[in-house]
Amino acid sequence: MPTKRNCSGHTEHPVHPPAIQTASKALPETDWLFDEIKVPGSELIACCVWEYARESQTLLTATEFRCRREGKGSSFERTPAAMAAIRRVLDLPSDQRAPLYQLLAVFDGRPWRELSPAEKSQYAVMIPREVTPLRPAYLEEAQALVAASQTIPKENIERLRRLGTPESQLVGEGIKRSPFNCVDALRLSGVFGRSPSEDWRQGCSVVALTVDFAHYNDKELSAAFESLLQHSRPPELAKPKRATVFARRKGNQLKKWRVALERLGVARLVKHFGHATKFPDAARQLYHPRIHDRQKRELEQADEFFHKLFPFSGAETMVCRRKATAAAAAPGNPSCLLRQKNPQV
Repeated sequence: MPTKRNCSGHTEHPVHPPAIQTASKALPETDWLFDEIKVPGSELIACCVWEYARESQTLLTATEFRCRREGKGSSFERTPAAMAAIRRVLDLPSDQRAPLYQLLAVFDGRPWRELSPAEKSQYAVMIPREVTPLRPAYLEEAQALVAASQTIPKENIERLRRLGTPESQLVGEGIKRSPFNCVDALRLSGVFGRSPSEDWRQGCSVVALTVDFAHYNDKELSAAFESLLQHSRPPELAKPKRATVFARRKGNQLKKWRVALERLGVARLVKHFGHATKFPDAARQLYHPRIHDRQKRELEQADEFFHKLFPFSGAETMVCRRKATAAAAAPGNPSCLLRQKNPQV
């Protein structure tokens, strides 16, 4: 179901974010039921990022729009509070900022499970792009690599000139290479007219390879590829620069995201119902170990994951972890602005 924006300047969501759930109303399953049936592995990382974003007052504030009358028509623009919230994200170092670019572009505060199948499919590919260390190049990236490799770079032209190549052969902006020249690794940060600070592919490079599977085993190919990586790695990226939560390690990485999502579900249930004995039967069955054996630690680890996922959050508390007496935020805090301007969020 698509979102709508009214002329009072706010995004209208089909379902309210979990911030305003009260004991007098049932907690929707979309806020806590994240099993493998409702959230398959193909959607897991995107769903986890999305649902934790619903607990960030900064990101909820970033969804605010206001309507401007222009003659017989109208236009929408983000509110000053929304722009301030977005700047908090964009002010992060590039390695922490990159995974959040795609989220900012599409996040609107709805529960992940309320999104359409088409939206889920698109966002599941788009949001966690930074998680995978290797992937097949997109067509536009491969085309850019070919285009960049067809001409001789200016610094190489100077080297050819010093080697005595006739000047008549070094005329023109785009001196074509021989079809048998090898292509260079292409940094994507400057491709497609995007500045490095605006490109989610910051630090990525495209490399074209010809692999001889017929004459070499995997171990030999891996050794050759390792040598190529050392040659192609940019000097300024001698050490990886990546948000820790998105760094891929050995083991079952999807399990990490599933556990984090389940912890969030428990936190929302605790906020809404208080004691575990009041949880719905399905929730008690699904989260039995987390609510009976180690509930306090589970909630603390949900908080820790939230702050790793969103480094801009600082001292911000997840919506579902706020105490009732702390509902009013300090002046200037985006959550205060959001609650004053949009009581529906």
